[in-house]
Amino acid sequence: MTRPSGRLQQWFQQRRKPEYYSPDSNNHPSSNILLLDGGVSTYLESEGFVFSHRSLWSSSLLLTNHDAIRQCHEAFYRAGSDIVSSVTYQCHYKCCEEQEEENKTQDCILTEHDVDQMLRDGIRLARQARYNVQPECHRDLFIAASIGCYGSALADGSEYRGNYGLMEEELKHFHKRKLQILIEEAPDVLAFETIPEVVECSAIISLLKELHCSTIPVWISLACRDAHHLNSGSTVRDALDVIHTSDPDAAIVKGVGVNCCSYDIVIELARTLTRHMIQCRYQRTLVFYPNSGELWDAANASWIQGTYSPTEFANNIQSTIDAVRSEWKVGNQNGLVCGPPPLMIVGGCCRTSTDTIAAIRSQQK
Repeated sequence: MTRPSGRLQQWFQQRRKPEYYSPDSNNHPSSNILLLDGGVSTYLESEGFVFSHRSLWSSSLLLTNHDAIRQCHEAFYRAGSDIVSSVTYQCHYKCCEEQEEENKTQDCILTEHDVDQMLRDGIRLARQARYNVQPECHRDLFIAASIGCYGSALADGSEYRGNYGLMEEELKHFHKRKLQILIEEAPDVLAFETIPEVVECSAIISLLKELHCSTIPVWISLACRDAHHLNSGSTVRDALDVIHTSDPDAAIVKGVGVNCCSYDIVIELARTLTRHMIQCRYQRTLVFYPNSGELWDAANASWIQGTYSPTEFANNIQSTIDAVRSEWKVGNQNGLVCGPPPLMIVGGCCRTSTDTIAAIRSQQK
């Protein structure tokens, strides 16, 4: 029997082998769209769980409440998610470095080995949740190792600004140990999330090559302030160019997309990403999981209320899918591409819930 990670690897390879679309195969998911989970931190907060370490945010529950994390993953699987994200987005070693440099003890008193174990536990808890609900779900279930950008470790909203002022080698150092631990735990996919800077995209791919990471699929999800720019101010095209130039055959980075952006801009972002693939004659899976429609006020650490309902969000996701297919159809008609449109992974980020995922699932049946 093919392991879940192997089945997901095969699913990503459909971009090269259209015959894999056959629903009769038992070796991979039959759908050309997979559903990610929603706002993990949103769910945990709504259930009343407290994040004891601000710099670790929801990852702090890896220290204090494993049952809460399992419950969260199970809830999203039951709501319709094909993929759940480990609660490791803000699990990082920077707090250990700060502790050594400044003798800080109040926010985080962890060793690097503690963080290693938290990362391992993050994948193992998701695996336990999958085991618990698999008999009732009747579909393949997968686990994405959530890997936050450098800015997420600063816990000051830096992922919404970028411009860290770091060189590529410094960013590689930040990601290296975490990535090594997560690769050892063998999740089904490695998800680099909320990346606001072009140089961080370059650092990630360079590091993946150094670690010879080719057996686990990878996606890179960009953090964008509008339909054409990253949060750092660089263009989305600049980031896509770096990813394509660094990995032209998609041997490492199987997917590219956006997350943690306003759902008002995700449709136009989908067009931007699709047009880039058409113009450069390549294909990767596209990944879209925007926020609910509310905006994060980093200065006051609070959300600004916006218009939002699960049905409206699901409709927006469907419009995003339709936009990709429409752009691809035009490319086909103009002889620029051939074959089926890109595979897609869709879901929600901040302030989206299990109700949001259930609404998307109901539209994808």
